[in-house]
Amino acid sequence: MNAKEQSRLYDKSYRARKVAENPDYYKKEWKKRKARKTEEAKLKLKEYRKQYYTNKRKNNPEWVEEQKKKCNEYKRKNYASLKLKQRAYKKTYIGKRAHKISDWKRRNKLKETNERLYYIFDRWNDATNCELCLKQLKPSQKCMEHHHASGHFRNVVCVGCNNFIAKVERNNRKCLLELHRYFIRYMYNES
Repeated sequence: MNAKEQSRLYDKSYRARKVAENPDYYKKEWKKRKARKTEEAKLKLKEYRKQYYTNKRKNNPEWVEEQKKKCNEYKRKNYASLKLKQRAYKKTYIGKRAHKISDWKRRNKLKETNERLYYIFDRWNDATNCELCLKQLKPSQKCMEHHHASGHFRNVVCVGCNNFIAKVERNNRKCLLELHRYFIRYMYNES
């Protein structure tokens, strides 16, 4: 008997012992392995499709135009149902988060990672009081206060505090500019 046959016999006896101890053992193991394989297959398929359609878009402009026409036709035919789906999505947590984060990026020029933006949204969504004046916040009064020059988040505040901070920052910049001009005039008048 060679080593392969001995290994097979040992494996067979080992499996028999495991099944005798726990009849559901191999069912669970098989499900885990199958789930792992299906996830790997899904990722491979996703990557393949991504590459396939990227190449197809590059090499076939007629196909791209045809797909655009199909998409627009579908949107035109199903306008009402798509609107309802979009409204329902915007009411979900994920929809609110996506809408708010894109709004912040567009209007406030935020420079944060996606994980950090999710954290900021969670903090903004859960905030009930202004973090500076501790006033009770209504949903329409919440502001995401950030540093305008660097684009980084600082606090969740009420509209009044946000306007006050913006005013202080503008005055601070004006003050520094005036000091700079003053010192330049002083230095040139001395010499």
